Amino acid sequence: MTEFLPDYLELLEQYDAELDELDSLPPAAIELTARQALALITHIQIGATNPAVKDNPLLPEAIAAAKHIQSTFNPESATHEVLELGWSGETSDRDVPPQQIFTSTPCRPKKVRRNHRDGNSPFDF
Repeated sequence: MTEFLPDYLELLEQYDAELDELDSLPPAAIELTARQALALITHIQIGATNPAVKDNPLLPEAIAAAKHIQSTFNPESATHEVLELGWSGETSDRDVPPQQIFTSTPCRPKKVRRNHRDGNSPFDF
């Protein structure tokens, strides 16, 4: 691993130099599907709650970008309301705790392990 360390340090130095130049670049224009936009917003929300990320200097820009993307959703929609819950952690006027908005429901019954003496599969499908 030590043989890669100089290359890694050089890469980080180059990244740091490029990071300083980002403000001089024009804004990027991208196109996202609605699902891609939703995925980016929710993953930035998840990442923003990670204690290891809270002091990252790019976090405020990531949150601002995600909120900008979120502004393209209809503010009257349930999607927008759920996204808002991801930022504040507050309950909506529906009075549903945020951790209970999404629930996991199995698509199929659980597989049950059984001891079969005849050598067949130990699962019921």
